[in-house]
Amino acid sequence: MLSRSFLLLISCLMIFVACNAPQIAMKAEDGSYMIFQEPRACKNYPNDNFSFIVEEKFKATDEAIAVTEMQYTCTSDPLSLSQGMFDRFGPWSEHVYHPLHDVPVLLWHNVALIPNDAKKYTVAIYALESQTIIYSAASIFDENGMDVFANEALKHTFIEYFASVIQKSKENTKEFLDLYGKSI
Repeated sequence: MLSRSFLLLISCLMIFVACNAPQIAMKAEDGSYMIFQEPRACKNYPNDNFSFIVEEKFKATDEAIAVTEMQYTCTSDPLSLSQGMFDRFGPWSEHVYHPLHDVPVLLWHNVALIPNDAKKYTVAIYALESQTIIYSAASIFDENGMDVFANEALKHTFIEYFASVIQKSKENTKEFLDLYGKSI
């Protein structure tokens, strides 16, 4: 039988760890996503979904350009967001390489994402998979090149949009994988 002091110590440690654990984004009861910072390692991969969203902010080397990236973490397939965008809009306009991860970032230019909205956006999508983490990442820019995720009024609309793309994406098609393979 465990002593009371040992149980008290374990309880205090659990509270300490819980208070200092990385904060993550979880889906709230109303269906919206609450965004926090710091990723966690994936323990399991849900089917056609993701476990949480991490918001990362990057500054370009000249510090004049800031980019917000939403990482849909612990996806069942890191390419699910890329495949979903491919299914909706066809092949990407171009690709560049992520400066930190050396993976292709797929760019769709001038796409209308929201029904009944004439605005066009540029979307940047990439996938990352390592031994400890797996995610699909999205950044979005308006017609003026402004970071849409930095706009609090629009942020949650597009978080939900990309969550839906992941949840509705099909298995990677041969056409998509062949084209993606040429980008690597």
